[in-house]
Amino acid sequence: MLTTYQAMNMDRRRISEELRKKRIFNEKQRQIGLDIEALNHQIHENHLTKTRNAEHEKILDEEARKCSALAISIEQQKKQEIRKQCKQIDAFRLSIQRPENSRDFDLFNPDQKKKEQPPRLTDMDYCPISGIQRLDGEDLDHDVRLKKQKNQNQDILLQQILEKQMQKLNLKEAEHNWEASLLDRDSYALQLSHLDHYDHKNASKQLEDDNQNLAWLNQEFNRQQKIRAEIENKNDIEFQCRGDMLTENPSVAQNHRQPHRILPNRWKGMTKAQLEGYYKGQIQQIWNNQTKKEHEQQKEKEWNKLILDRQCMSRYLDDEDSIEYRKFCKQLEMENQQLAQQQTQYQEYFNKVINTNVPSKKYFNQFNTSSR
Repeated sequence: MLTTYQAMNMDRRRISEELRKKRIFNEKQRQIGLDIEALNHQIHENHLTKTRNAEHEKILDEEARKCSALAISIEQQKKQEIRKQCKQIDAFRLSIQRPENSRDFDLFNPDQKKKEQPPRLTDMDYCPISGIQRLDGEDLDHDVRLKKQKNQNQDILLQQILEKQMQKLNLKEAEHNWEASLLDRDSYALQLSHLDHYDHKNASKQLEDDNQNLAWLNQEFNRQQKIRAEIENKNDIEFQCRGDMLTENPSVAQNHRQPHRILPNRWKGMTKAQLEGYYKGQIQQIWNNQTKKEHEQQKEKEWNKLILDRQCMSRYLDDEDSIEYRKFCKQLEMENQQLAQQQTQYQEYFNKVINTNVPSKKYFNQFNTSSR
């Protein structure tokens, strides 16, 4: 039976023979080969391109967020100005435009008849023998009063028309200012869009130029490599055809000028000590490759951890933005509720306090009930 050491030697010989056959009979790898450095360079360039694109998208998102915040702030300022104007109008009406200060208050004054004086106050007033000093429902100044009321109504109507026209002009001016502000914001947003498009176009053009240069360099490098490989293959084929490389005679590797040395291009095998040194070198290479792979895995873990941290930070910032937006909406809702409550209170005050002394139909029916 074979010992463990002999079995290991047989496995090593078999593995080395298979590797030698792969090196010799694999025409694709032997004649063309792979450019590991070029592949690594391409991977590095792709990674840099992805990083630049991610940074560019991040900048665009920040600009869009700033524009939306600016639009919201402008809208809020406009609402605050409108609310302030409404408050000023309400305060002016409560302090200045009272019912007793109106021009037609004498028509709706409930104490008007109490303050009027009788038509004849003394005996010196002209009155015939059959005349009566005072009659209920008598209205001597009906025509004059009616004419004055018509003139007063006409003046009030003209004043109301003028006020409506001024209100329309103010409303048009406010609409014009609002449209101008909208146009300014749209122009600013359009300018930002043009700048973004210009930057993206320049970046795309620069990337296209870089890719074209890299493609040309790769093409030129591949062409030179192909020419060099063809020359080397041709020389190798000629050397193999004319030399003793493919022969199995070990004496061809003997150097006639220096017997203690061999010819590397004709050498066919190694001694046991050389094989042991070779195996040790293989083990050392395996250990080095494993160490390198572990280092690359550790580096990849660090990169993944950094990416996760960045994602967590962006998610945290998005949550903060959403919280701020909800707070803003809640505050706006509370302000709207307060305004609605103020409007309701004002409407109740207007209906219950101000509009309580409206003359009824019975009041007007007491006039002109008799004729002379």
